[in-house]
Amino acid sequence: MLRNFLILIVGLYANALMSQLKSPYEYYNYNYGENFIYHHDVIDYMNYLAENSPYIKLENYGYSEEHRPLVLLYISTPENLQKLEEIRTKHFSNIENGKLADADVPAIVWFSFGVHGNEAGATNSAIEVSYLYAQPDESRKQDLTNTILILDPCLNPDGYSRYVNWTNQVQGEEIHPGLNDIEHQEPWPYGRVNHYLFDLNRDWAWLTQVESRQRIKVYNQWMPEVHVDFHEMYPNDHYYFAPAAEPYHSVIMDYQRKFQETIGMGNAEAFDREGWLYFTREVFDLLYPSYGDTYPLMNGSIGMTYEKAGHGMSGRAILLDNKDTLFLKDRIEQHTTAALATLHTTAQNSDFLKSQFYRFFDSKQSSDKTIFNGYLIKNGPNLESLAKLMDLQGIKTYAVNASENLSGYSYFNDRNQSFKTEPGDMFIPSGQRKSKLLQALMDINPKLSDSLTYDITAWSLPLAYGLEAYGIAGSLNYGSEWKCQHHENQSIQEDVYAVTFEWGSEESYRVLAELLSQGFQARYAQKSVKYDVDIDRGDILITRWDNRSVEDFAKRLQFILRDVNYKTLKSGWSNEGKDMGGSAFKLIKKPEVLLAVGDGTSNNEVGQVWYYFEKILNYELSRMDFKKIDGTVLANFNTLILAEGSYDLSNGKMDEIEKWISNGGKLIVIGSAIRPFANAEKIFGIRKKEFPSGKDSVSVKELEKNRFEDAERNSIASSMPGAIIGNVVDNSNPMSLGLGDYYFSLKTDKDSYKFLNEGWNAIYTNENLNVKGFIGSKLLPTFKNSLTYGFQNKGNGSVIYMVDNPLYRGFWKQGELIFSNSLFFVQ
Repeated sequence: MLRNFLILIVGLYANALMSQLKSPYEYYNYNYGENFIYHHDVIDYMNYLAENSPYIKLENYGYSEEHRPLVLLYISTPENLQKLEEIRTKHFSNIENGKLADADVPAIVWFSFGVHGNEAGATNSAIEVSYLYAQPDESRKQDLTNTILILDPCLNPDGYSRYVNWTNQVQGEEIHPGLNDIEHQEPWPYGRVNHYLFDLNRDWAWLTQVESRQRIKVYNQWMPEVHVDFHEMYPNDHYYFAPAAEPYHSVIMDYQRKFQETIGMGNAEAFDREGWLYFTREVFDLLYPSYGDTYPLMNGSIGMTYEKAGHGMSGRAILLDNKDTLFLKDRIEQHTTAALATLHTTAQNSDFLKSQFYRFFDSKQSSDKTIFNGYLIKNGPNLESLAKLMDLQGIKTYAVNASENLSGYSYFNDRNQSFKTEPGDMFIPSGQRKSKLLQALMDINPKLSDSLTYDITAWSLPLAYGLEAYGIAGSLNYGSEWKCQHHENQSIQEDVYAVTFEWGSEESYRVLAELLSQGFQARYAQKSVKYDVDIDRGDILITRWDNRSVEDFAKRLQFILRDVNYKTLKSGWSNEGKDMGGSAFKLIKKPEVLLAVGDGTSNNEVGQVWYYFEKILNYELSRMDFKKIDGTVLANFNTLILAEGSYDLSNGKMDEIEKWISNGGKLIVIGSAIRPFANAEKIFGIRKKEFPSGKDSVSVKELEKNRFEDAERNSIASSMPGAIIGNVVDNSNPMSLGLGDYYFSLKTDKDSYKFLNEGWNAIYTNENLNVKGFIGSKLLPTFKNSLTYGFQNKGNGSVIYMVDNPLYRGFWKQGELIFSNSLFFVQ
C-alpha cells in the first residue's frame, strides 16, 4: 500500500511539473520555428527539460574542438530512467549471450541530429522532439515504456554555430525566399563541417575528430537497436527515409533490411496522413562503413538516414521550383513527425527487434561465419596507430609472442601465400562482438550489388595504413591483448657523436617537426648505411657537430625523442656505405609553410592539411585567403600548399608564383589544384591525359541501349566514386622514402596525368592496373601509365604534384608518409 501511495504521489508531482513546462515557442524570445536557435540556447533548453521533466535525464559526454558542450538526453518513463544502469547491464548481458536471455529490457533507440552544422533544421527539430517526449501524451508514454530514447541534439556544435551565428547576423526583419539575398549565400568554409573542416558524417569508422571519438565511446556503452541520423538536403527534394538504396555492404543482415522496411512503412503512414511527398530506396546506399547509418548497421543496429529539404542555402524560407515556399517550421514539422513515427514503430515491434538484434552477436550463426578466422598484421610503423583505432572501436587485438610458419591471404599480393609470424606482430580474431564491423573495415574489395553508389567503394585498413596483412582461415597462437610499446631508450651523453631514429610513423613526423621548431639541425638518409648501427633510407640523423651551438644538446634532444626508439652512434666511420660526412645524408631545411584557404578552395581538403599540421605534426602553419596571396606575402615563406580546389591564377598570380618558385620556393599542389598548372604548358611540366572522345557516329543497336531513362545508370561507365589503385614506387626518390616498392593510393578524382618529362616520377601506375573497388569502364584505361606523385625542379625551387590526396579524410595513414617526405625532404 505504501509503495503504491508513493508512486501515486510521485506521479502527481511529475504531472504538476510537466503542466508547467514551457514549449520552445514559449521558452525562446526570438520566435522558435521562424529563426534558428543559437547552440547555447539549444543546450539551455535541454537542461531546462531535464530539470523539470521526470521523463528526461541529461548527460554531458564531452566538448567540441571549440569547447562547446556535447550532450545526450536519455528519454523514457520515470521507472525506466530510475534503473537506467540496470537496463544497460542487462542489455549487454543479452549481447554477450547472443540471444534475448532477459526480456525485461526496453529497446534502445538513438537519434542523432545535426552532424552537418548548416543542416540546421535538424538540430532545431531536436528541440521539438525533446519537448514532446518531456510531457508525453498517452500514446508516447506507452512507446517510452518499451524503449529508451537516447537523443543527441547537435553532433557538430562548431559547424552549427558557424552557420547559425552567421545567418542570424545577416538576416533582416523581412524574409527573402528568393535566392538573391545574402541569407542564401553562406560564406566559406560553410557550417557543414566541424572546426577542422572535417565532414563528421564520414568519420564514424575512422574517428579522426574529437567529437567522433567522444560520441563513439558512449555509443559503444549502449549499442542501440535503432539509430537514426537526421539530415537536410537541397531544398527541392522531398523527404527521404529508409529503406535505403543498393548497394548494401555484405555484412548487413536480412533482418536489418526487413526492419528498415517496417520502419519505412510506419513513416509512410504518418506522411500519407499529411499528404507529404517522400521517397525511399534511392540515392542513399549502405556500402561505405563510416556513415551514421552504415556504421550502426555494422554494429547490429537498424541504422538509417533521414533527409529533409533544407540545407544552408535555404535560410529561414526559400522559394521552390513548384512556386511553393519551404519554411523552417516545415522542416521542423516533418523531421519531428518522422522521429515520433520511428519510435512508435520500434516500440510496437520491440520484441521482434530485440530478438534479432541479440542474435546478430551470436557467433554460432552460420551467417556470422567470415572468410577468415582472423587477421595477422605484421609489425610496421603504423601498427600502433591501427591498434589505437581498433581500441577506440572496441575491437580486441592481441600480441603475437612467437615465430610460426603459416599461410594466408596476402592483402598486398592479393593471393594466398606462406609467411612467418614474429614477436611484435598483431592478431585480430574474427570471433568477437565487433566481428561484422571488423570484417567491413578489413574488406579489401567490397561486393557491389549496384555500381551506382554515393561514396568511395574501397577503404581496406591494411592498405590505408600500409601494413603487411594476412587473412587467416586456420588457427594461430597468440598471447595477451595488444599493448602499445613503451620506449625504453638509453640516455644520450653529452659526447654522443650522433643519434638516429626510424622514419615512417606519426611519432617520427612529430619528433622531426619538434626538432626543427626547437632550432635543431637534422638530416635524412638518402641511402642505407651501416655504422655501429644500421641506418635505412629515410631515417633521421642528428649529429652533435651540426648542433654544436645548441645549449644542453643531449638533455634537450633526449626529451624531444621521448616518443620514438632511437639509437646512438659513436663514430661517423661506415662499415658499409658512405661515411657520415659524405653524400648519404642531406640536411633538412626548416619549412615555413603557408596554406591557401577561402573561396575556391575545398573546405574538407583544406581542413585535412590544417589538421595534419596541428594534430599530427604539432607544427606552425599559416593560413591566408588565396586572393590575398601575392609576391610580397610569399617572400615570408618557403612552402606554399594549394589543397584541392578551383584556383584563379589570372591577373599575374601565376607569374608571381612562378617567380617565387624559381627563387627557391616549394609549391605543393594536390588533386584538382593541379589543373591550372597543367594548362600552363610553357611554364610547368605537368600534362593532363585526355579522356577518350566519343565516336563520330553510333549504330542503331547502340542507340537502343542508350535510352533517356537510363542516363544516370549509363553515366556509371565514366564515374569515379573512389577506389584503391596499386602504384609502382621509386623508393630512392625523396617523396617515397620508406614506402617500399609498392603503394596503394586512394583515388577519388577522374583526372589523370602523363609522366613528367622534366621531373621525377616518384609513384605511378603501369600497364597492369591493380584496382580495389569500382572505376567506370570508360575511365579505367586513362589511369594506366599515369603519374600519381612526382615533382619537378624549377630554378632554385620545386613543384610537387600530388594527383591523389594523401591526407584523405585523415584516415589514409600511409599517405601521411608521402606528405611528410614532400614537406621535409624534397628540396
